[in-house]
Amino acid sequence: MKRPLPFILAATNNATMIVNHLDRHNTSKGSYGVDFQFLNYGSFDPEEIDFCLELLKLRRKYHKGDVFAIDCGANIGAHTIKWAIQMHEWGGGISL
Repeated sequence: MKRPLPFILAATNNATMIVNHLDRHNTSKGSYGVDFQFLNYGSFDPEEIDFCLELLKLRRKYHKGDVFAIDCGANIGAHTIKWAIQMHEWGGGISL
């Protein structure tokens, strides 16, 4: 049976990631999807991720090193990777 291979290695603004080039949802307003954004824009919802990074910084400021982040909606780790880079050596976390 012939079928397209969906996964490719892509250099994104987050890191080098394995993404599905077939992950796209088409609507009358355009296409969307986590992997679609990575492939077309280099990142996934950067404003949302930056907002979360600022919250983590504030949490660290007021609670010192006691910061733990949980990415409960982990699809391919778009948030988790950026959080881990920022929190390296001072925080903890888990991707579910």
